[in-house]
Amino acid sequence: MIWDINKYVDGCPMCLEVKPVCEKPVGELKPTEIPSEPWGVISVNFITELPDSAGSHCIMNIIDQHSKLLYSSACNIRITAEGVARLFLDTAWHYEGLPKQVISD
Repeated sequence: MIWDINKYVDGCPMCLEVKPVCEKPVGELKPTEIPSEPWGVISVNFITELPDSAGSHCIMNIIDQHSKLLYSSACNIRITAEGVARLFLDTAWHYEGLPKQVISD
């Protein structure tokens, strides 16, 4: 019965006009600015749900926004914040130092 009601409301022009919008308005997307120097701004992303390979299920990518230089490290899906910090120290920080800004989702 609920399915029939939802189908009727979704197809009724009057219902669509009167039905209140419960979502907040979406803001404008703004691209990040390209930094003027290498290693000023980096982004950190995880690629997850990969097939198992020697106990690793995901990859941590560290990308320099200026030069697009990429550092990748294999990790487990249950990695902790301490583990992420250790991967960062062992890969990117060892060669580049500390960035000014980190962008992560």
